[in-house]
Amino acid sequence: MRGFFSRLAYKFACFMQGRNGADSLYRAMFVAFLIVAVVRWFVFWEPLAIALWALSGALVFGMLFRCFSRNLYARRRENEWWLRLTRRVRGWGKLMRNRWRDRRTHVFRRCPFCDAVVRLPRTKKGKRVCNCPRCRRDFGVKIR
Repeated sequence: MRGFFSRLAYKFACFMQGRNGADSLYRAMFVAFLIVAVVRWFVFWEPLAIALWALSGALVFGMLFRCFSRNLYARRRENEWWLRLTRRVRGWGKLMRNRWRDRRTHVFRRCPFCDAVVRLPRTKKGKRVCNCPRCRRDFGVKIR
């Protein structure tokens, strides 16, 4: 049985060569599909249920089209557009994740000149001068 699945995986890998596969826009469409599918369970008004059903079908079609497309240049452009559109949200999420991960060992302060977030160790408490890595200017920071 193991040989069957390994041959199947090999054939699928051969089929996917030269195709786009799953990228970040694909994953975002999948999350949107899941949200629409869950909302559709709780909608009892018939016209809205039909519209949500059509939207979920369009999302699935778009996902499969993007995944199996051989036009890599166009799919890459679409993905770059999506990444440009969501850059600020992803940056904010990454900052919040890092703040939570380092909450015991570091503090995060904003540079008053360029608004860059600076990560400082908690080991040195009290007032000190910090150098911003982006604008290279010094500013005062108080760490408790």
